[in-house]
Amino acid sequence: MELRQLANVLYSMGKLRLELSKEQLGPHLTEHIESRLGELLDRKGFGNELDLTQLWYGLALCKFQWDSELLTRLVAGTIGEMEAWESMTGAGDTLANMAQLAESITLTDQQKQDLVGVIGALTDRVDLERRDFHALSGTVWATRSLQLAVPKPQLRRQVNLLLAAPRPLSVRRSLVSRFLENCSKLGAKPETPAEAQDWFELLKDAGPAEWKVEEIRWGLGTLATIDKFSPSPEVKQMVLDAAASKGVRSAADAGVLLQLSEAWGIALPAEVCARLVRMRGSGGPKP
Repeated sequence: MELRQLANVLYSMGKLRLELSKEQLGPHLTEHIESRLGELLDRKGFGNELDLTQLWYGLALCKFQWDSELLTRLVAGTIGEMEAWESMTGAGDTLANMAQLAESITLTDQQKQDLVGVIGALTDRVDLERRDFHALSGTVWATRSLQLAVPKPQLRRQVNLLLAAPRPLSVRRSLVSRFLENCSKLGAKPETPAEAQDWFELLKDAGPAEWKVEEIRWGLGTLATIDKFSPSPEVKQMVLDAAASKGVRSAADAGVLLQLSEAWGIALPAEVCARLVRMRGSGGPKP
């Protein structure tokens, strides 16, 4: 099996969301995949953009504890080629897939510095008219997960690129929420109330008028950690409606809604508050 064929196989298994650790022949199959991948990389190198994109996709989504040395070697080879890739979407997706495997990847300080340089070069190429948002999302996720020392001005530039994007946005609100959450946790928070409001307007424009509970959890949950943001009556009503809805499906949902109501002084009805407290403690809704 050549590199293109192996990449196709991994990509297909990733599409199927196969959890190889739970498959009967999973350990046997993954042992052969790792061995063959190592041989092919020795012989073929890292020069094919499509192969590397598909490899990272399959490795990230097949739910297996891949060999750390192999993953780290694959990162190093990918870093050396990614700056020249034609597809910004492919680059962003690959960085996002690296982020999902971050616990098994060990980079040297020089490799981290090289990857920061690649992220800077990709940021310079972003054109949101061409829907390059996924590239921005992937760079920020990788920055946080791989603990990269990306300068704050560069992070703020990534946020400003998205704020300046043509509306309506062509991406899901959940992705924008995760992007802003990662930026905030990396220290690129709004510095003024006006900028904080811009973040809310960005989230508002990234989907339909009615927000899903998951979107409130990630989007408004991030805004609640920003002291420059003051929730309007509209935002408080969104929290009230979400808290009383049947869309609250997890302990995490319930926990964030309780935190939002406390942080923003929202008086939840007693029965709604009691239900959320029960869900937060039990792990989810009762059947």
